[in-house]
Amino acid sequence: MTTQTIRNGTSIDVPIPTGQTLKVVAVTGTYTITVTRGTGIGTALATAATGGSYGAYAYDSVVRIVASSASEIDFDRSEERRVGKECRSRWS
Repeated sequence: MTTQTIRNGTSIDVPIPTGQTLKVVAVTGTYTITVTRGTGIGTALATAATGGSYGAYAYDSVVRIVASSASEIDFDRSEERRVGKECRSRWS
């Protein structure tokens, strides 16, 4: 899991594979998250000034994170469910 950062009015489209979760881990300022591909296109998931988790996604999706001006947002993607499936297949 690698943490990425966006700052000062920039945006990024983040692909979220099936079963993964987007986690906002640190916030200075505010951000908006909107689904741009997948189930719920155009849905605003959050406009927040605190961290949060979004997902796990049932289908491959893309979300857009937009940082407000004078802000810094740190986020990463979790692969927890994918690891769980790998463990279950090894045990059976």
